Amino acid sequence: MYAAYGALPARLKQLLAGRNGAFTYGGRTGAQALLNVEDRDRPPALHPMIRVHGETARKSLYFDPGKILYIEGLARQQSDEVIEELTEKMLQPDAACSHEWQRGDIVIWDNRCLVHKAAGDYPPDEDRIHWRVSIKEPLAKSRAPESARGGN
Repeated sequence: MYAAYGALPARLKQLLAGRNGAFTYGGRTGAQALLNVEDRDRPPALHPMIRVHGETARKSLYFDPGKILYIEGLARQQSDEVIEELTEKMLQPDAACSHEWQRGDIVIWDNRCLVHKAAGDYPPDEDRIHWRVSIKEPLAKSRAPESARGGN
């Protein structure tokens, strides 16, 4: 998503700066059949559309066309138009990675700066077992003035 952000025209970078997207499982299609009934009516989660990676300090687009409902602060029509444009621009063919799963494989990626999609290349009647590990990102360190830190 670094490349997707970098490829955005300046007008889109400016429009998205400081805006949140509202994301939920199933997004605008409402496809929530795989969720437990009690989880289907949860309010959307709000995430910045442009985020700064906590370790690299690089900006990336934070966007999932399958889960976004709308972009906060935009009229519905404009939000829909921007979502369509982002969907077209976000996938960079030269940055794609595909994996053919074999028993015992482990794949690790950083959700802070890329988007992933399940291949669906397994029989629907076979169980797909996967585990997710999340590492809590540290809070941004505040920069106190040199005099307050007792610097040399």
